[in-house]
Amino acid sequence: MKKFAVLLVFVFTLSVSNAQSKSKKFDTESIKNNPEYYWGMSQVMESQDDALDASLNSLYSNIANKCGADAIYASTADQKLQLEAIIKTFDNKIQQKIIEQVPLVEDFEEDQYSYFVYIKRTDFAAMCDERKKSIERLALRGHNSESDENLQIEDALRNYYWGMMLCLAHPQGNSITLKINDEEVKAYNWFIDRIDGNDGVLKSFSFILPKENAIEETPEGLLVNLNVRSMTGMPVANLQFDYYNGQKYIPTSVNDGKAVVVVQPERTTVNIRIEYEFKSESTVDPEVYKVIHTLNHNIKFKNFKHSINLSNVLSEKEKEKEKTEEEVSDIVIAYNDEWSKIDQKFDVKDTEYIQIMKEVEEGLRSRDYLSVKHHFTPEGYGMLDTLSKYGKMMIVGQQEYNVLKYGNHVICRDINMQFDFRNNASFNRDVVFRFDSETKKITSIAFRLSDITERDIVTKTKWPEEARLSLINFLEDYQTAYALKRHDYLESIYSDDALIIVGHIVKKTVIPDRAQFNLSEDDVQLMKYDKNTYFKNLKRTFSSQDYINIKFEDTEFTKAEVSRNVYGVRLLQRYYSTTYGDVGYLFLLVDLTDTNPLIHVRAWQPNEVELEKLMGMKDIRL
Repeated sequence: MKKFAVLLVFVFTLSVSNAQSKSKKFDTESIKNNPEYYWGMSQVMESQDDALDASLNSLYSNIANKCGADAIYASTADQKLQLEAIIKTFDNKIQQKIIEQVPLVEDFEEDQYSYFVYIKRTDFAAMCDERKKSIERLALRGHNSESDENLQIEDALRNYYWGMMLCLAHPQGNSITLKINDEEVKAYNWFIDRIDGNDGVLKSFSFILPKENAIEETPEGLLVNLNVRSMTGMPVANLQFDYYNGQKYIPTSVNDGKAVVVVQPERTTVNIRIEYEFKSESTVDPEVYKVIHTLNHNIKFKNFKHSINLSNVLSEKEKEKEKTEEEVSDIVIAYNDEWSKIDQKFDVKDTEYIQIMKEVEEGLRSRDYLSVKHHFTPEGYGMLDTLSKYGKMMIVGQQEYNVLKYGNHVICRDINMQFDFRNNASFNRDVVFRFDSETKKITSIAFRLSDITERDIVTKTKWPEEARLSLINFLEDYQTAYALKRHDYLESIYSDDALIIVGHIVKKTVIPDRAQFNLSEDDVQLMKYDKNTYFKNLKRTFSSQDYINIKFEDTEFTKAEVSRNVYGVRLLQRYYSTTYGDVGYLFLLVDLTDTNPLIHVRAWQPNEVELEKLMGMKDIRL
């Protein structure tokens, strides 16, 4: 009998010990009652994943109840549920700041789980402050983009819409203000007004049929040339829109005031929808992407649709929009004046180049590329052959050629082309042709830079004209090399010891026997590649994409204080491909001293850094 009693006590003790090992005592009440924390707790559940999710959802609900929200609510929405959805747009950052994930019950054998989580209130407040700064940054970018000097309507709409969505996703979104032109305004209302108000971006431009060659008959249908102008008559730098071709909507874009649509022959109108949400591009900003795909807000603007009557010609009202050069901005006048000076200095009087270009144009229009092969060097024709496969290629409108000569180069600017792709994407680009001055054969072709990027270089009057043209040619070749997947060319223009940084910039680095660079003092992460690694990755990228389209904007340039032609170039790069897109700031340190350019540093990062902070050019020693 005594032996049985001892055994019974032993079993009972073991059972209690096991039960205690399956749960953990934690003073949850002290956390719940402490005003420094937000907390969440799940019920006992049979699934560990469900219990963890429930504890997080409880945390989000607790934050929503206690954060003192002044959010912007949709009139038909349940405010409690909407506020919880707003809090969930911070979920990744909240989970990173969880102090402890406490297992209150964690019984693997019985499938019973319960968790308690908590964070500091100050950590969540910092997240909200960070989002407010993002809203302010987007407002400033949008305001700069829509200025008369830039007219980057696409960028303005993107920044304004994304800023508006971040306001909707802020617990204090209704209270956020911005300081615009020394006036304090309510952020959300200001974004709405800038997008769709009486003088908003959606009403700041118009589609105009040109006086001549507005419509061309092609085997694909009616090719319609459109001029896209601001209310002051200036060409719109960029804009994305869809148009109805008679069967479906096709996405396309405006490039330096020009756009092309192709509709079925019986169409008498072109219906256009302006892109302003940029959902597919929001992957470049994880915060915006999360907000757009979490909040159920479907905001429609009344002025995003346009209809163009193809039977119309320019009305008297539209004619009034064609301003003279005296009426445009001083920056544009300076740009035109400088190009005139360059034209006068480097203009080619030899009409043979124009005749060659007319023959090439005819061959491209008929798609009989072999008929003009004799006008190209082998390398030049190889680029034309690649370009013809880049997308369904069409020449748009009547072409006017401008021929310049400097050094051994003759440059013909340019042929306007439309490229359509299988996934319905389309691009309109001006294509530049370069000749060898001795053989008069075309050695290379390139996509022309945007007017804004070109203007930023041309107006650098302290630099020699040759240096400005060299920099334009280099950037044209650089962006085109990605589009045409010219892996060998890109590899050849990077020095063997080039520093290639993706993601962020490095604090300081030394390239042996080349140069020393003093970069930003910010202590940030980076992904640094040597040349071989970078180009192995690039080759895989090229093989996996049907198309790559790169455009440069928001440029800044400076020259190193050395005798050689070494330039620091910072550009806002828009990168689009079949399956991926991003927007970020690209820095290149390029040496244009020799005939062939050489890149010493390439750095990409998502946010803008002033050129002076990015690199002290005066400190470069070559």
